[in-house]
Amino acid sequence: MALRLASLVLLLNLSAFAGIVDDVRVALAQNRFTAAESELNSYKAQRGATPEYLEALSWMSRAALDMQQYSQAEGYARRTQDLAVEQLKNRKLDAEPQLPIALGAALEVQAQALAARGQKTRGSLCCGVHCAPTATRRLRRVCTRT
Repeated sequence: MALRLASLVLLLNLSAFAGIVDDVRVALAQNRFTAAESELNSYKAQRGATPEYLEALSWMSRAALDMQQYSQAEGYARRTQDLAVEQLKNRKLDAEPQLPIALGAALEVQAQALAARGQKTRGSLCCGVHCAPTATRRLRRVCTRT
């Protein structure tokens, strides 16, 4: 019985952060922005700024954009971008799928927030300027179409 209990506790601890992206998206869908942010902070404290963390953080920027909280959206997007660019110093962009998703979302949210504020020209250009040193040709091509 004690072995079962210990196994269950271990299993729960190992899977507690298994789906941070899904956890954040569910919390945001339920308008529990503070809960989503709390889950992210807890995840980062335990695991660091992993690509999964960055993808979940990018959902925070998308949610803030949807709520027309442009400064908050840009803040989350910039944090996502900065952390992604930091990771790109030691790895390729397409080493796994979550980092490119997070970086692309961060750039898109920044451009959309600028456009929503009437800064469309700057919004269409910011993508290429910020990502040029680390982006692949394909990402730069997507950025310049924004």
